Formats: sequence, C-alpha cells, structure tokens
Amino acid sequence: MNAEQLAEIILRAPTRSLGDEVRIVVHNPGKVGPRSSVPLQVAGYGMDWERGTFELIPAMPLTRLTPEDVTAIHKSVSAGSSWHAYQAHKKLHERIQQLEAEIAAMKGGQ
Repeated sequence: MNAEQLAEIILRAPTRSLGDEVRIVVHNPGKVGPRSSVPLQVAGYGMDWERGTFELIPAMPLTRLTPEDVTAIHKSVSAGSSWHAYQAHKKLHERIQQLEAEIAAMKGGQ
C-alpha cells in the first residue's frame, strides 16, 4: 500500500469521520473479544534511510514475532501457561546451549 492509496481510503470511506481515533491492529494470539490495537502516535514521511516511505509510528513499541513464537504462544495459552514464563524458559535454554558450547570448546583446546 502506498500513501496515495491510504489517503484515498480515508477520504472515500462512506462513514468517515476525520475525528476518529487511528489505531494499529496487532496480532494477539489467544485473545478473546475485540482485536487488540495500539494508538497511532504520529505519521509522516521517512527521512534518510527511510526516504520514500510513509511511516505510521505506534504509541507503544511493537515487536515482530516469529512463526515459532506464535505457535508457542498458542500452545502456552491453550495449556493455561504464561507467555512470560515461556520467554524466560526460552532464554535459559539458549544460555544453557551457549554455555555447553563454550565448555565443549574449552575441552577441545586442552
């Protein structure tokens, strides 16, 4: 989508109200009810490396999830577990693998 297409959608909406709040819909696995969204902080044209783009800056930081993260969230929610507990477990598992690799490298250098 480009800026012209976005402007056209806004200006041609049959029920448009230019005073409506602009929000960005975010993926929230396991959520029940209306779609999760965050407010838009600012919009404008990019500069320098972002030149040639029209950017929407959310009022809250958004983080991209990998497909594996989404699958893990779905499993965690369906099992009644916490996403935060999963993230902590994932970090500890990665750290253990890193330490095991360091130990193996030290043993190999003896």
